[in-house]
Amino acid sequence: MLHRLFDNLGNLHVSKASLTASKYKIRGELRKMGFLSAGSPLDKVQCILEFRWSGLAGYMGWYFSSDQNIHIPTFCIAAMLPNGEKRILADVLRHEYGHALEGKYWKFFHCKEFRDVFGKPYGTSKSLDTNANHYVSTYAMTCSQEDFAETFMYYIKYKGKVPLKWSDNRAIRIKWLFINDLCVKITLQNGGS
Repeated sequence: MLHRLFDNLGNLHVSKASLTASKYKIRGELRKMGFLSAGSPLDKVQCILEFRWSGLAGYMGWYFSSDQNIHIPTFCIAAMLPNGEKRILADVLRHEYGHALEGKYWKFFHCKEFRDVFGKPYGTSKSLDTNANHYVSTYAMTCSQEDFAETFMYYIKYKGKVPLKWSDNRAIRIKWLFINDLCVKITLQNGGS
C-alpha cells in the first residue's frame, strides 16, 4: 500500500513514509545488482520529498544535476505515462537512479558505445528509430536519456533478467547488455570484484 497511493483519477500522493520505504527497497535492489556500494558516488544521492504539486501530468520525479539528488513531489497529477501506464513510486525511483548514474559515472554515458546502443548521444532527442517495438515504453522513445532510464528501471525491476515479452527483441536485449556491462564497469571502478 505504501508504494501504490493513487486516487481514482490516477494521481499519486507521496508521503515521507512511502518515499523512505521505496528508497530503501530500491537502494537494496541497486546494491544487490552491483550499482551501489557504501561510499560509492551513487551512495551520496539523496531522495528529497518536495512539498508541492508536480505541476505537469506524469512528471513524477526528477534528478537535478546541480544538487545531484532525486526530487519527488508530494502530489503528482495523473501519475501515468502518455499511454496510460501507471507508475508506482518504486518505478519512479528506479528510473531516476538511472539518471543519477549518468551524473555520477559520466564517462560511461558520453562514449561511442552508448551512442551505438541508444542511437544518439546521451541527452539528445530520438529521431532515427521510430519503431516502438525497440523501446520498453512510449516515454523511452522521447530521447536517449529517457530510453536509458526507462530500460534501466525495468532492468532493476526484473533483477537483470529480460522478461519473456522482450526475450526475442534484439534492440531491447542490446540495451539490456549495455546496462549489464555498465554494472561490471561501475563495480570495478568502485573497487569491487
